[in-house]
Amino acid sequence: MMKPPGHGALRKGRVSQGGLTYFITISSSTTLELPFQEKILKAWQRELQCLGEDKTAEVRCACLMPDHAHILLVLGDKLSLGRVVARLKTKLSLQSNYRLKWQRAYYDHALRKEEALTPVMLYIFLNPYRACLTGRGQVWSGFYCGEKDWKWFQACLDQDLPKPEWM
Repeated sequence: MMKPPGHGALRKGRVSQGGLTYFITISSSTTLELPFQEKILKAWQRELQCLGEDKTAEVRCACLMPDHAHILLVLGDKLSLGRVVARLKTKLSLQSNYRLKWQRAYYDHALRKEEALTPVMLYIFLNPYRACLTGRGQVWSGFYCGEKDWKWFQACLDQDLPKPEWM
């Protein structure tokens, strides 16, 4: 009988190349209580911005959920993808006083040049709404979108909220 693949299967064929756009999902074995502590949200926003400021990665958009996070980023040349993920995990764990325990593995998908960003960004944006963590009339506090992307992505929304037909 074959043993099912473990987290090692996620690393098979993994490429970490500067300039590529990656969709990443990192999961936690613990759950943050809602609403998120302000300290954790500030650390999340700050670290996503710092990745861009120090040219480690350009975060296009991201969403922090109680037990996982989605991130769409363009990897820079400073750190490998694994190091960028480790950095995010460490910063958020420290801010939650180690109550947030990340799983060892993570999922990543390198987008091909011809893949559109809009569907991936919509998936990330809609995640808390689809999970019924917030209603259409509220903006999810754990969502982040880079300034230049927000300018065009905002036009896809209805007054910064999901369109009614998406709910």
